[in-house]
Amino acid sequence: MADDRHNRKDESRFKNRMLQKISYKLKIDILLAFLAFIAFV
Repeated sequence: MADDRHNRKDESRFKNRMLQKISYKLKIDILLAFLAFIAFV
């Protein structure tokens, strides 16, 4: 049971890390697209 809980904790930590990476990449992509849009206008 303890192992179960530990695995779940690691899994959620892994998911959180992935979400942070994805949101960080999305912010950069949006920022670059915005800058490119401004440059072309």
